[in-house]
Amino acid sequence: MVVFSTWGAFLKTSYKFPFSWSVVMSWGGIRGALTMVLALSLPDSFKYKEVIVTMVFGVVLLSIFLQGITVPFVIKFFKLNTSNEEIFKFEELKTKTAIIQHIISELNEMKNKMLITEKVYDELLTEYRNTLDSLNKQMQNFTFSTDEIKNEEVLKFKRELFMKEKQYLIDLYHSGSVSRKVYRKLSDELDAKLFEIENMGI
Repeated sequence: MVVFSTWGAFLKTSYKFPFSWSVVMSWGGIRGALTMVLALSLPDSFKYKEVIVTMVFGVVLLSIFLQGITVPFVIKFFKLNTSNEEIFKFEELKTKTAIIQHIISELNEMKNKMLITEKVYDELLTEYRNTLDSLNKQMQNFTFSTDEIKNEEVLKFKRELFMKEKQYLIDLYHSGSVSRKVYRKLSDELDAKLFEIENMGI
């Protein structure tokens, strides 16, 4: 009841979270410790203490085994497990591309500082550019099998851009370019957007 009441309380606010979260939290919140303590604290003179203790232990064990074992299936049913081979492959390509681009920049800087010979520079640059071209082709030809996976990637990029917005806002505030009042207002708006992004698609 507490979990679902909390969901209802935040439903009309910018801090709302998906109903599926409430279900999983409620299902995964295996209870029983307090119930067992209360049952065992009954006086021995109480006529039905043994029956109550037996029933309580039975319900607790059922809760642990039934709910505990089925939590992964509940998470999968509500599609809260975002791990996907396609997303992993796409992230791998992005990371490799970023690394090669960084190395090419480093090579250019080494050349400008005369830390590398022209011949070695040309050879290494050709090698890394060929690798980058190959990765770029793979990125361009990469397609997601479902709109859900594509939308998840869109949300990731949106989140990254919102984070950059917030960082730039912080820099402006620290440099004295914006007042504290404006900073707090815009910061709260960005926090609300980030919270919404985290909850979208779930």
